[in-house]
Amino acid sequence: MDMSTKRNPAAGNAASSPERGDAKLEAAIDNTPVAKADLCAKPTAEKLPGTAKNAKLVLAVEFFRGWGKDILDGEALGDELAGDLKKFLKANKAELHFIRRPGRAGQDREKLGTRQLFIAWADAERAGYNPEEPYTPILEEMQVASTRDLLDLDLSRPGANAQAKTVDRNILLVCTHARRDRCCAIFGRPVAAELSKDYDEVWESSHTKGHRFAPSMILLPSNYSFGRLTSEEARHMLDGAREQHLTFHNNRGRGTLTPPAQVAELQVARHLLGVGIEPGLNDFASREIDSEIVHDREGNKSKTVKVEVTHFPTQKGFRVHLVQTDPIEVLTSCGEPPKKQRGWKATVLEEI
Repeated sequence: MDMSTKRNPAAGNAASSPERGDAKLEAAIDNTPVAKADLCAKPTAEKLPGTAKNAKLVLAVEFFRGWGKDILDGEALGDELAGDLKKFLKANKAELHFIRRPGRAGQDREKLGTRQLFIAWADAERAGYNPEEPYTPILEEMQVASTRDLLDLDLSRPGANAQAKTVDRNILLVCTHARRDRCCAIFGRPVAAELSKDYDEVWESSHTKGHRFAPSMILLPSNYSFGRLTSEEARHMLDGAREQHLTFHNNRGRGTLTPPAQVAELQVARHLLGVGIEPGLNDFASREIDSEIVHDREGNKSKTVKVEVTHFPTQKGFRVHLVQTDPIEVLTSCGEPPKKQRGWKATVLEEI
């Protein structure tokens, strides 16, 4: 069913923006030294909105080399520290990324004897604020001597760590985690290297979820995820983010939200843009209000969800109805067999 709104029946019926990076992506695949059939990062019918990695509090710490297949599998940190950090992160409802500067400079920084740490308070409620009021995500930075120092952090609220200072800028994490998936290195590293020539806020990163969308990126502190951006498109997104503008192209959603809420929020943002209101990075609050399991005539189960979205600058509220899409086969990792994947589709958008 085509999505419509009470005020604009044609809203949402236009085709989604083209994957402008697909031609370059296919060319890159053709020129890689590994078999094309083994690579997961190929354009498919899968929609990007609703695929962002979920996190409300994100730690990004400099780790110069040897990330392992999973940063907490014990290979990089040893079993004891990795286990302690897993417990610490779970207790504080936080996610951790290893980061480093692109290229040789990223490893050379080990000589400095300290590591850069960013703390991104992406979610209002997790930061101790009212989720029903406007909130600007907070980015803190500090230096630590080792990853073990993370265990001494006070993650109860922003400002709780005396050494951490709040900074008024964004950072972009570009996944280059080759041990996790080769596509992240093949497509992520060149983009990170190119962007780093002009943008100090760009870092190589460990797994950001979604190898198949490589290069996969996370913009902090807002925690929007992007996929399959060329260097030129990523520049456009970063320039916009500096002015707090929201980029739609290949936006996977805001990672503080559930997958259907990610889709709903972006759909509302597109609707507002269509009526002449340019949405900003931090203009929305969204929450699921209802869900239901439904069965088709063949007895197959799927889920429907309703999401309420508030646009703070206009004080407008919207209710979005969503349904799960039919399963399609996707390559979730290089060299692995296809898996069935479902997404979310907005069917009705109404102003409330």
